[in-house]
Amino acid sequence: MRKWMVPVLVVLLCLGGCASRADPTPYLEELTRVLTVHDDLSAAYCRALEAALDYGQDPQGEGLDEAKAACIQALSAAADLETVEPALTEDQLAAMADLGMNEADYLTPFRTQAYERAVRMQTLTDVLACLNRGPEGRETAALLAEQELAFEQWDRQIRYLGINDLLVELPEETVRAYREEVLAGLASYQEGLPPWEDSREAVALRSEEVLAEMDAWLAGAAAETGELYAALLAQANDPEEEMTAAGAPPEAAAAVEQRFAQLREESGS
Repeated sequence: MRKWMVPVLVVLLCLGGCASRADPTPYLEELTRVLTVHDDLSAAYCRALEAALDYGQDPQGEGLDEAKAACIQALSAAADLETVEPALTEDQLAAMADLGMNEADYLTPFRTQAYERAVRMQTLTDVLACLNRGPEGRETAALLAEQELAFEQWDRQIRYLGINDLLVELPEETVRAYREEVLAGLASYQEGLPPWEDSREAVALRSEEVLAEMDAWLAGAAAETGELYAALLAQANDPEEEMTAAGAPPEAAAAVEQRFAQLREESGS
């Protein structure tokens, strides 16, 4: 009888271990929702910045009107985006540790949505204010757009490393499928990213490298644009005013301004 008891116990223990490990599917589905919202925000934001940069570098034809229209469209898109909350039960949140995921890290992209949108809407408003000044503001708009596009790429790298750190202890096949089927489909995670790491220690080292590089870039950018940003902050540009000046319907501009104010209040900015 003892001959079969040991293997049976091993099988039972293995089954018990598998049963206690949470299913990662609902966590990954909710994470996809919030990453998709941010990807939509980033895509509209970058299109507007690229249009402003194109106009600044080659002020020909209808470039100014196209840049203004792109900023108006991006502001409206940011205002209209859904704020998503994770549809997870208390038990599911408590079970995250079984998957090696940190609850606070998991919830961060959900909790920072208002801040992320408000910051980008303010930048778009500042770019639009420069564009509304016509040729006089062309170089300033181009410089601001160029700097913010670069910063957006740094933000993507840091966000990608955060996802890497969050998911690193999930089964390898689960992570591979998520990267290939979900992240690869989002514009924010297709190029210019650090390599995916297989351990938390490696992610930490890679993060240190990226943050050091970003700090060096920020120091150089601050030396070049410090006075520009100080001037923009002093102006306190208003989305409704700038959108109306750029030709947006007054009611649409007012709606964007109202949502911007709500987002600033929610984020405490």
